[in-house]
Amino acid sequence: MAAIAGLDHQTEIYGFTKGQFSLLQLLQAVFLVTGPAHLSLSTWTAASHEIESLAAMQARGDITGLRLLIDFSMARREPAMTAQMREKLGRDNIRVAQTHSKFALFQNAEWKVCLRTSMNLNMNPRNEDYLVGHDPELAGFLNGILEEIWAKQKPEMADRNPYEIVKHCRDDLGG
Repeated sequence: MAAIAGLDHQTEIYGFTKGQFSLLQLLQAVFLVTGPAHLSLSTWTAASHEIESLAAMQARGDITGLRLLIDFSMARREPAMTAQMREKLGRDNIRVAQTHSKFALFQNAEWKVCLRTSMNLNMNPRNEDYLVGHDPELAGFLNGILEEIWAKQKPEMADRNPYEIVKHCRDDLGG
């Protein structure tokens, strides 16, 4: 994909789309560069096609491990989508938080790629931007945040009502 052409261990790429491609397409393009990798993804929302595509990438072995952080409101706004996400991607791979952050980490023995973006995990034909590069330091920082959430939150928190989730985020996750 031309949007990340030239991505290597020294090059960071800033890009802008007017809806020509989605976050899913960017994820797929990065996997073509890194090869199979562990994917950590934070998004405010997701759509069915993208969930199915991630599940297919897991089944193929492109995604060697997965952590998906979604905003707690997605479970309330899109209960069927959240159920599909749990079924297709694995209940233990998903956590909820009060989040609007959107990023993806691709990690294997050779790569620590961070993709920071305004895009959610759905096709949205709007102006969106992204910054992608091999950045072990930033990957370590973001991993630390995710590891804390995974350590402090049981998978069933996504089934709780919004008040309980917000209280958990405030009291147990410090935010």
